[in-house]
Amino acid sequence: MKKILIPFIILLFSFISCKGEEKGKTTEPMKAIILFKTGSVKVSSKNTRKGDIITEGQEIVTGNKSFCDLQIISPKTEVTFRIKANSKLTFKHLNEKEQILLHKGKAVFSVNKQNGDFQYSTPAAVAGVRGTKFELSVDDNKSSSLKVIESKVSYKVRVKEIEALSDSNQKHPAIQKVKQFIDENELVLGEAETITIDKSKSDKILKVAKLEKIISNPSDKKLNKALDEIKTDELSQNLSQIKKEDLSKIEKISDKDLEESLEETKELEPVSESKLDKESIQKAVESRNNEIQDKLIKRLSETHNKRAQTIILNNGEKIRGIIGDTRHKDKYILITPNGTKEFSKNEVKNIEF
Repeated sequence: MKKILIPFIILLFSFISCKGEEKGKTTEPMKAIILFKTGSVKVSSKNTRKGDIITEGQEIVTGNKSFCDLQIISPKTEVTFRIKANSKLTFKHLNEKEQILLHKGKAVFSVNKQNGDFQYSTPAAVAGVRGTKFELSVDDNKSSSLKVIESKVSYKVRVKEIEALSDSNQKHPAIQKVKQFIDENELVLGEAETITIDKSKSDKILKVAKLEKIISNPSDKKLNKALDEIKTDELSQNLSQIKKEDLSKIEKISDKDLEESLEETKELEPVSESKLDKESIQKAVESRNNEIQDKLIKRLSETHNKRAQTIILNNGEKIRGIIGDTRHKDKYILITPNGTKEFSKNEVKNIEF
């Protein structure tokens, strides 16, 4: 009997231990690597370079005639994206989801494989995807636009005031009714479709639900009492007055726009998981950029409005890129897919277009 009980007790303790670990496990912070950049790209006000690792919560800001390509590597994914000029983006965990948040400007996303529950957010809306290519943009008035380049993307109104509530208040039946309404009015956009959602849409939901004043101060101790006084049946009836077409209007983009966007996403090749495991990040990223060198040089040429050139060194080595600031009398500055390089004019034998 003892021989039977001992293995059973060991198994029972192992199970309890595993459950305890699962309950108390911590979420790994999100991380991304810079695959490629040009111009002014700052992370938390500091300059960056190819191969840098960015951790969740850090703010990525691009300047004029600048952009930055990144890949989420924690959790391990093949989620790559380009932050375009004059943009600001962060990523972090929010409500147990991995959230990439575009605060202003534009970003293009290529999602091949994602491990985790990702949200792609703007101040006014939230996009959900599984495997697709799309662009998000936020204008100066905080209006948010989605453009689907390939496959399908779901899009719904984001109500930041509800996100700011405590977990217990978010579980309140009245708030749950509003969240259910938002989910039910989610739209699914197909290829070559676009939509714009502004802050007035979330304001309208709160106003019709008569929650506008109640949740304006989420730390208010009277909030629970105020929520308890709301009749959920009446709330549902009020919300039913809002139609999908009141929240958004889907439009088509031109064939030319779609073709150009598809070409751009081809530059967002991820570094494979096996390469990241076997090689250093710098080496893996450099190898990736060499493989798509022609595409990246073409993009650099368009960004800087200059023709690509090849510098030929005295030793015969050839380096292709965009010659930057030409005011230097004694050196050449060459912008390449693997960073900006400087060469003394004495090192250079010839320059070819």
